[in-house]
Amino acid sequence: MDESLGEEAVMLWIVTGGIGCGKSAFAMRFAVAHGREAIRLVCPSWPSDGEPGELLKALEKSAQPCGGDDVAWTSFPADRSLADRLNRINLQTNPFRANLKVVLLDSLSGWLRREVADVRSEESEPGGAAEREKNGADGRRDKPEESAREFRERTERLEASLDRLVRGLLDFQGRRVVVTEQASAGLAADPWERWFVRALAEANRRLADRCDGMHLLVSGMALDWKGLRTKRGNADHENIYPKR
Repeated sequence: MDESLGEEAVMLWIVTGGIGCGKSAFAMRFAVAHGREAIRLVCPSWPSDGEPGELLKALEKSAQPCGGDDVAWTSFPADRSLADRLNRINLQTNPFRANLKVVLLDSLSGWLRREVADVRSEESEPGGAAEREKNGADGRRDKPEESAREFRERTERLEASLDRLVRGLLDFQGRRVVVTEQASAGLAADPWERWFVRALAEANRRLADRCDGMHLLVSGMALDWKGLRTKRGNADHENIYPKR
């Protein structure tokens, strides 16, 4: 940590829960309670809801999101350049004003879902002569099925992008609030669905291990899941997290 910044200026909070539980609204209220300059990095929860830029335009037309005139809000799309933008914000932040600024990412799960959708939309390699004959002479053809090699290469690229973003969030010298879903799946047979769940769960664990506080939203109600009062529950009741 930069010694010019106090420990209270470098904080990471996680806001998590299921879909539609009220994470975004709570995260905005939480952000303005910990800063006077809020930078919001936003994307739709689902790729079918539009592009990050479209959501950003809608937000700009809306009223002040939270905090009134006491909080200055700036919004940017959480798109493919998110890790680079986070790094630029980190480098450009005045260390003497770091305790006034808070960065809100809404959300990590939405960003990853968009990345998966973009990669899956890439054209797969066409098959051989048998497939070309099957497609007919009119030039039309079905989209080739994704091969095991393509799946492996694509997921490796995504893993690298996700790792870079998580490392950027962990190394950020300032206050951060990260919204993310609780990864869950039922009997999904789709390998992409299983990959998404595993990758998001691992990213959540990495952030949770280093965060200063975690809030779990259930039907709009927030539970303090990690904080100063969390103990091991043994005879000494010592704090489970160091330096808390």
